[in-house]
Amino acid sequence: MREWWRDRGRVRDWITAKHRQWHVSDRADEREAATGLADYLTYLDGDLKHHLQVYSYFLDNHASPAAGNRLPLL
Repeated sequence: MREWWRDRGRVRDWITAKHRQWHVSDRADEREAATGLADYLTYLDGDLKHHLQVYSYFLDNHASPAAGNRLPLL
């Protein structure tokens, strides 16, 4: 997971390129997919880090973190 997080720029670049192409497409399905890509990019740049940290904590401890528990670094 940490390796993927460090290399997330590749995912970001792919999303950005596809969004640029699809949001002006003549095809409705591609325009709809572009909306989903924009949403995922917002998630990638926002809450995903915290969610991955909570998930990593859960994998390591077999329990969800409580308030005040230190979350693992990505």
